[in-house]
Amino acid sequence: TKAKVTLTAVDVEPSIGGAEYTMSKDQPIDVKLDLGAGTKKASGIKYITFEINGKTETLRAEMYTYENGTLRFTTQLINNMLRAGYYDRIYTIHLNDTANTQKDVRLKVEGRTPSIIDTNPSYSMYRNRDIRINLDLGAGDIKATKINSITFKLPNGTIAALPTDKYYLNGSVLVLNTAYSNAFISAGYVNRVHTINFDDIAGTHKTFSVTAVSEIPSIAVTSYTMRRNQAIPVSIDLGAGQERATGVSSITFQLNGIIHALNNSLYTFSGETLTFKAQLINNMFNAGYTSRDYTIILNNKSKTRITIHMAG
Repeated sequence: TKAKVTLTAVDVEPSIGGAEYTMSKDQPIDVKLDLGAGTKKASGIKYITFEINGKTETLRAEMYTYENGTLRFTTQLINNMLRAGYYDRIYTIHLNDTANTQKDVRLKVEGRTPSIIDTNPSYSMYRNRDIRINLDLGAGDIKATKINSITFKLPNGTIAALPTDKYYLNGSVLVLNTAYSNAFISAGYVNRVHTINFDDIAGTHKTFSVTAVSEIPSIAVTSYTMRRNQAIPVSIDLGAGQERATGVSSITFQLNGIIHALNNSLYTFSGETLTFKAQLINNMFNAGYTSRDYTIILNNKSKTRITIHMAG
């Protein structure tokens, strides 16, 4: 006896094995893609799209392959995404079946990018003090292991790199050392924005600012001994921030109840040293003056006045 058997193809829609995958550096991502069966079967992928900056873009064909039921997002695509800082993206697979089936696949990263932990990354700078900046170097494939450089913009617009001897990384704390603080203040800078350039795969950049705290000029030693034929150098701390001075406006002294301005040919100012010339000292001795108070007036915002005493 012979029986007639009729085989009917079952219609099965295309499907994927999972909708979310984790990206790792130097690793492709394989997605199981069943093209379906019967009248609903697709024969392949038409194209793959994604959203970027509010626009729909088509993924270049060389960034994926499809073979034997497996859609592979290439290593090149994954590394490109990580380097560009795209850590979470949905790709829409457009199939060529009669229903134009679309399947979404989400590619994302597990981990953290480098960041500055401090809520407000703006720091006060003082002479002879370092500055400590708390960092999170991140985690996973998108973490950093070190700082490649710290850059800032000079007044003329040129981008400069902070010398590596002016900072160091102590665990996850970036330390700008006292040498930098002192050099910054001595150069007369008030504030500056810095950019930390991390070594993570995306080359993350994070900015912070420093501001020199205003300090008026001061003189530590205010009494000096006069000796014939010897100049008298006076060290001046020119201050910091908005109150920093760049020089001496004038020097005055009182004679017979009248305030006189010292002739500027009798002193010099260089760096942070005011020098009373030997000629002045000799003139005082020759005129019978063995002591005198001089008031130094700096050219800072507040016109700070500091009086020193000379005696011989």
